[in-house]
Amino acid sequence: MRFVDGPMDWPEARSEEGFRPAGPEYRLNAWPVNEAMIDYVRGAPKSGLIQDTKTPLTLETLLSNHQASDENNVTTGWHAIEFLLWGQDYSKQGAGQRPVSDFAPNNALAQRRATYLRLVSEQLLTDLRYLQSEWSIEDPLSYYNRMRALPALEVLGPALHGATSLLMLEMHGERFSVPLDSGMQEDEHSCFSDNTLADLHANFAGIVAMLQLDAKTKQSNSLLELLEWKAPHVYAELLAAVGAAGKAIQQLPEPFDQLILAAPESDVRAKAEQALAELHTMAVKLKAASEALGVQIVVPGV
Repeated sequence: MRFVDGPMDWPEARSEEGFRPAGPEYRLNAWPVNEAMIDYVRGAPKSGLIQDTKTPLTLETLLSNHQASDENNVTTGWHAIEFLLWGQDYSKQGAGQRPVSDFAPNNALAQRRATYLRLVSEQLLTDLRYLQSEWSIEDPLSYYNRMRALPALEVLGPALHGATSLLMLEMHGERFSVPLDSGMQEDEHSCFSDNTLADLHANFAGIVAMLQLDAKTKQSNSLLELLEWKAPHVYAELLAAVGAAGKAIQQLPEPFDQLILAAPESDVRAKAEQALAELHTMAVKLKAASEALGVQIVVPGV
């Protein structure tokens, strides 16, 4: 339910019922990361909040500095944690190699680094627990129960728009096309841990789960079953596109660095271009499925 003003990324709001803060997406997954905002980097050994011993390391410090002057000045979320654990990645074959001594107990800077890691991890858990609460069955005001009260098309619309946006704007665009076009490891989504392919697999699995539901626990027809009943030919085309995109992603070699740095005429690059093409086709078929179900969505590039 991203890209539809759901709990993850809904805007700040004030109403008669009170104040609702903005969704936590900007804290959870902000990237790319200006690592020098957090800690030392190659060529700048004294950079970052961790090295600035005159500044107390508190949660308020991290939150107040997060994207304060530039959207790349990220201080919280998955990728801040990722950088603290792995460090910068200059390897073509693997992830970053932060030394364990960076967290040694007898070093003052290492202890600030550990404090930073604890604070940013606690904030991550707070945000995730908040999101979990919005899917509560018991809370009558949760996002889940408010959706249950809506007409079916008003639920299908955001679901299809969110899935198509994730597929086209994030997976095909920001997480795949951008680093391939630039050839820069720094443009990789999980650039410190080389976890980008796992990210793509999980994104794809999430979209498929939304389309087909879990056969063991579902209490109603899935979106795919609805589409098969409403427009069998569109259903068949979408099913084929999902299968082709899944197969293309599975064939991508790890780590993602290999795709970024591969020569344009290489077999590795050919697999990457094939995956991009299949993701785009799947996005087009998702939009066609939306229209067949009476839902109009607008996603750039589709």
